[in-house]
Amino acid sequence: MACTWTEIVSYTILSVISCSVALHFIPNIDFSSNALLNAIFGGIFCASGVALTLRSGASTGGLDVISLVMIRKTNFSFGRISLSFNVMITVIAGIVFGVEKSLYTLISLYTNAKVVDTIYTSKFKIQLTIVIDGDKLEAVRSLVLNHTKHGLTYTGAKGGYTDREKQIIYTVITRDELPALAALVHKTDPSSFITIQDVGEVKGKFLMN
Repeated sequence: MACTWTEIVSYTILSVISCSVALHFIPNIDFSSNALLNAIFGGIFCASGVALTLRSGASTGGLDVISLVMIRKTNFSFGRISLSFNVMITVIAGIVFGVEKSLYTLISLYTNAKVVDTIYTSKFKIQLTIVIDGDKLEAVRSLVLNHTKHGLTYTGAKGGYTDREKQIIYTVITRDELPALAALVHKTDPSSFITIQDVGEVKGKFLMN
């Protein structure tokens, strides 16, 4: 869901207030005395709520806001960015307050990050513009079609600096398909150039694996 920053801030405030009210009224229930199970399933349930909140165009505040900004500036997933920040905080807390609880927290954080990426980040649609040497067109075209199952459009061009014949490929894929495809493209054509742009919405046929 594509939202403006004003909408994101408004929805985030509503989310934070709703969460605070819910925590006040929902009783604290011990479902298990096993700390490992609590860490794993706590991470799953928490991540599911966070991911659904993010997909609706809001956030739960705190590090989520920083992660939302950074996901637009880097190729890293939301879960990976959030996990990096939380691990640093947890390691410091472990030094101060004790190691055992911090280790369980790290398990919960890792589970949380994986679930968030599965529900939220991994299916982000992105547009790739791939600039390659003219003689590499068929090889790269086959890579895109075989490894993503999405369509593409290509057109001829010339390098402004080298004056060499180039081909420009346009395609829309999901973010979780990017790392493998980018690596294969660069392996096929080391001089290739790829730009990435977030896509708010796709109208028309878009195949999903």
